Amino acid sequence: MDNSKTSKIVRYMRTHTGITQMDAYDLCKATRLSSIIFDLKQRGYEIKTIYHPTKQSKYAEYQLTPAYKKYLAEKEKEEKKND
Repeated sequence: MDNSKTSKIVRYMRTHTGITQMDAYDLCKATRLSSIIFDLKQRGYEIKTIYHPTKQSKYAEYQLTPAYKKYLAEKEKEEKKND
């Protein structure tokens, strides 16, 4: 992945519990996080959605599954080993 908004979001999700729309905006001015998450899921990323209720509505938090985080770490380790 390059230094795009998508790659920044994936890196953030790998090092944090999850990401919300506010996090994505603060991180890289991404205003359509749900679209980025949809694209990642289409590419095979295992992402779960957690809805947090507020008094007037709810907001989504997107999290990489623990197994997929482990897979990405192993893949990165293998790529570094082969370089």
